[in-house]
Amino acid sequence: MRSLCAHCALPKTIGKKLLEGMEAYVCEDCLKGNKSFFEQQEPKTAKSAPFNQSELQSLTSYQRSQIFYPYVCPKGHVLAPSSLGLNCDNCSFTLGWAYTWTLNGSWKPLNSVDPTGSPQAERQRQFV
Repeated sequence: MRSLCAHCALPKTIGKKLLEGMEAYVCEDCLKGNKSFFEQQEPKTAKSAPFNQSELQSLTSYQRSQIFYPYVCPKGHVLAPSSLGLNCDNCSFTLGWAYTWTLNGSWKPLNSVDPTGSPQAERQRQFV
């Protein structure tokens, strides 16, 4: 199976999933020189549901950001955040945890996203 490598951004044969719960993959070429960097571990920076209102707002914004890899079910459907976890609207899958950086807002680039959330507006601003 071929996909864009999350490290080199080239269309390559998938080597390894980068983050559990997300459709981000690293190609074999990038793995060769950086194997220890890309070693997948059980999420140590994860929090189990239930999520409080602030965490849910950050997680919802993260899932809608169109900049970062969203949480997905094993079938590739984007998950919908709820206080009890991330749920798939297309199948019965529920992810009962989330990375803390998606819950506390630290994923948001400082002053780099257009208030409308448009990544295109941000790219245009970078080249002006």
